[in-house]
Amino acid sequence: MAASVGRICGARLFKNYGIVGPQVCKLSTNAQGWTKSRKLFLSTLGVVGGGVGALLFALEQSVQASSGEAHPHHQPWSHDGWFKSLDHASSGRHGGEDYVFALLTGYMEPPAGIVLREGQNYNPYFPGGAIGMAQVLYDEVAEYTDGTAPTASQLAKDIAVFLRWCSEPELDDRRQMTIKAIGMFTMLAAATYYMKRHKWSTLKSRKIAYKPVTKK
Repeated sequence: MAASVGRICGARLFKNYGIVGPQVCKLSTNAQGWTKSRKLFLSTLGVVGGGVGALLFALEQSVQASSGEAHPHHQPWSHDGWFKSLDHASSGRHGGEDYVFALLTGYMEPPAGIVLREGQNYNPYFPGGAIGMAQVLYDEVAEYTDGTAPTASQLAKDIAVFLRWCSEPELDDRRQMTIKAIGMFTMLAAATYYMKRHKWSTLKSRKIAYKPVTKK
């Protein structure tokens, strides 16, 4: 019974509805049939689009450089990857954990011309440069049981990673679910594409010829 059902379904799935001759589909696109004006228009459109993108990038960089504050560098975090979340709170500020790391390790003496009020400290990564929180991380302020060097940068990295984990502890589960969803949708897309090519091949390759009837 199962074999009969398989044969019937297979025959219907791979049935060819063509009338005469093999089915030929031409789905690729080339520029051989384009006119000169169309090629010129598309080339100009591409150049203008690239110029606009470069201009926007240059404007963004100039605005960041003229803001008067230092911007944190992007660090290679162990939890960073292709799939990121947008619903975390501790990393909601621009820069994310890079900002937290730079803020904790960026304390320094104020440069000439910068006047701070009593109780303020200078940190170029904080907006305005003047921050009320004093420096809390120093070298050898804590000890690691595994023998890791307790430098201020190492402590700041551990704090930033811990805060990121506190803000989204389900990150690994969501990444695993995303990988599974990508695999499932890839198989479904391949099957849908094949069925589309098979079912529409006769319609896309159909030719209509007009044959006038001669009077006797």
